[in-house]
This record gives sequence, C-alpha cells and structure tokens, in this order.
Amino acid sequence: MLRDPLTPEQVVYRYFEALADRDADEARSYLVRGPDEDTETVLLDDRTLKHEDYTPPKHLKIKELVPGKNRLRATMQVTYQVAGAAYGREFQFIRDYVRQSWRIHRGWASLPANTRTSYPLVIAGTFVPKSEFGYVPAFPGAYVVRLAPNPLVEAEPVTVVAGTDVAPALHVRPRGDG
Repeated sequence: MLRDPLTPEQVVYRYFEALADRDADEARSYLVRGPDEDTETVLLDDRTLKHEDYTPPKHLKIKELVPGKNRLRATMQVTYQVAGAAYGREFQFIRDYVRQSWRIHRGWASLPANTRTSYPLVIAGTFVPKSEFGYVPAFPGAYVVRLAPNPLVEAEPVTVVAGTDVAPALHVRPRGDG
C-alpha cells in the first residue's frame, strides 16, 4: 500500500516531535546525509537524547518554505527555542523523485564542544574522546558538557547549544583546589 509522501512542513514537525519525545531513531529517520559525508554520530543516539543533560528545542515556527525549480530540493527557514533563547536556521530538503517523502539534508547541528581543554568530555552522558573535539554533530538542543572523570583535575559543567558558535570554557583546575 502506497502512502502519501511527507511534505517538508510535516517532516520538520515530526522531526521536532521526535526530539521532544527523545527518540533518536525516529529523528534520524527524517534526515539524510550525502554519500561522501563521513560524519561521527556519537551524540545522535537515544542514550544521549534521553539523558537529563539534554534539553530538546521547543516552540517550532516555520518562517518560509522555498521550493527548488526541479521539485526535488527545497529550503525552509525555521525558528525554535532552547532554554528560553530563540534560534533560527535554514533546513535543506531533498528527495530522489517527486512521489517520495522529503528528508532533511544534514538536519543535525554542530555542537561547539571545544571547551579549550585537552581532556575527554562527557556530553549529555555520552563520552566524547578528545579526538572528536571541535564541532560534534548533534541534534538541535542544549547539552551539558562535563569533564570526563579524572583523578587529577575537575571542572564545573557548562551548557552548550547545538548550532551556535558559543562554547563556554571549562575552567579546569587541580582536583580539590576549590
């Protein structure tokens, strides 16, 4: 039985509903990446979304949909809120043929996890080795970034919002040095 293809608006609403439900498998089902993209997906899983250190976006609003000339591509401006602040971004949609549902091309955001430390991090409960520092692909939302357990140093956690360039520094200090 054939079903009607999903429109870009339906895809975006379902994507954000999946994030609100903390269902990474469902959220990923609305995304597509190019065949040449080798993207680390350490934060794009249920364990990360279900962790108390992840805050999903709220209050999605679609600003504008711009269809492509060939009806196989489109772009959409959206706004949403994370931790009380408003954010906007452009989603790109693609499909292979006209009767196919749309999917969001690279719908994840970059999480600026470079907190100016060479120590491994724990982001929303997920261990991220130092080799993956910099911009880590993540779903839209806010993530608490902590220093991974270390017997020598400690740091207060910071909150980082995916899709921004703001990465508050972890202030690493020797353990027990209040």
